[in-house]
Amino acid sequence: MLEQFDQRTELIVRQCLREYDDKIADLEARLEEQARRIRNIIQPAKISQIHDSKQKVKVTYGRNESPWLKWFSTMQGQMKEYRCPSVGEQCILINYGGGDNSTQAWALCGVWSDEFPLPDNRPHIHTMEWAPGFRLEINTQTGKVDWWVPTKVTFHTPLVHGTEHVRDFKRTMQEDRDIYNDHGHPFMPKPKPQQ
Repeated sequence: MLEQFDQRTELIVRQCLREYDDKIADLEARLEEQARRIRNIIQPAKISQIHDSKQKVKVTYGRNESPWLKWFSTMQGQMKEYRCPSVGEQCILINYGGGDNSTQAWALCGVWSDEFPLPDNRPHIHTMEWAPGFRLEINTQTGKVDWWVPTKVTFHTPLVHGTEHVRDFKRTMQEDRDIYNDHGHPFMPKPKPQQ
């Protein structure tokens, strides 16, 4: 008798809850969709292709490849910077649309890896390295700036002004001026005006 009562009670409860089964299933599906979209928002990725325009990239993440995407730059307002990422460079795919096809996404580049390691490990040195042989180091402790440029530096300006001495591999410009001012030729006075 008690067993029949339990079975009838269970049947009544099931009938009363049946109308909520579809709602619960719908909520479960929505939660799973939201969880999937959240998982897709931020993905580790790698640059797989550079567009011919050199202004967009494709990235691979998991077994997927994105469509052509913009990448982050340090600044793109009145002041701008351009640096095309390298194929194989690690990045973070920020899928702000959260969808599966990453059509609403950006690539956040600059994550170092074994293939593209950090150029330095000294916290007081700000280093920029563009390619082998092209390097800038700023020492924040000493104030010293070092440039490595393998061939030539051209300044496109009407005036280069230095507040102290300028030196080449042999001597300073002041030492060159002193040589000029002290030199003479037989039967001729020293140069005027003095440098």
